[in-house]
Amino acid sequence: MIKPKAHPHEAERLKALHATGLINTPMEQGFEQITSLTKKIFDVPIVAISLIDKDKQWFKSIIGSNLSETPREISFCGHTILKEEALIVTDAQSDIRFKNNPLVTGEKGSVRFYAGYPIHASNDHHPIGALCIIDSKPRHISPTEKSILHDLAALVDSEISNFHSLEAYKKRNVELECAERMTLLDGVTKTWNANGITQLLQQQMNLSKEEKETFGLFNVSIDSFKSFADEYGEDTGNELLHAIARNLVVHCHSEASVGYLGGKEFMIILPLNDKREILKSAERLRQIIEHEPMTTQAGEIKATITIGIVFYDPHVHQETSSLMAEAHGALEEGRHAGGNRIVLH
Repeated sequence: MIKPKAHPHEAERLKALHATGLINTPMEQGFEQITSLTKKIFDVPIVAISLIDKDKQWFKSIIGSNLSETPREISFCGHTILKEEALIVTDAQSDIRFKNNPLVTGEKGSVRFYAGYPIHASNDHHPIGALCIIDSKPRHISPTEKSILHDLAALVDSEISNFHSLEAYKKRNVELECAERMTLLDGVTKTWNANGITQLLQQQMNLSKEEKETFGLFNVSIDSFKSFADEYGEDTGNELLHAIARNLVVHCHSEASVGYLGGKEFMIILPLNDKREILKSAERLRQIIEHEPMTTQAGEIKATITIGIVFYDPHVHQETSSLMAEAHGALEEGRHAGGNRIVLH
């Protein structure tokens, strides 16, 4: 195995990466949509958007693997950022750079095919990571497919630019230190954890009170989740949690914030002042979860969700606890009625 070298402009590259505020952030709709599209186009088991930090490779978005990060020294994408062109590995087991890599030998994965293209920070030519496609069997990539991968990487660049805007900075609270953000993320679902989403809820309440507007709060529960976990085991249960979380992020409104409360419950903050649109968003989520099977190692699993909804009223909801309690009350009402429904309080 050959470890990736440091980039010729490593200090500047790392500065550009850290300036994006992307490290240790939850799933974002735009990035998840790009990896979903890439998977459909190339029909590969794994697609990832990786960010190459000083000592680690951190995945901003990944489909087909439960990894959140790897050491930089074993990363394929660490090699990709060294040139402004695609890195194509048709069979890693016969490539001297990778054949003894734990991502290839089975210790941390079974990568045989890899194709990656560098991605860049906003208004900066330094590569900060890569969009990559991975397969567990050897394969070739055509010139046309290589060009498509380049175009998709350019979409990632555009999404990074959007994320980097001042408005997006405020929305995602990226002024927090990177290490602090990490304590507010859930490792399984890749969304905000209970503490993180509650902090965001308080911020949204303060903002809506000041602007005299409402917003929607969803308390979401996976119906029969305990039965799934008991039947398929904890690992598959975690895969289901991640798949549900990903659907909530991808298919809810782009302004929504999604957090995992623990057990089988999520919370979604939807900062819209249109009650009708809020209800439409909830029903769309319910239908998508119901009709799209979740892919896990145990096979495809169908699930349903129940959503309790409350509209913020500054005259009624003085504390986050009262707003969350009302949303939970609506959720319980939906559960007792049989689940797979939305209930508004």
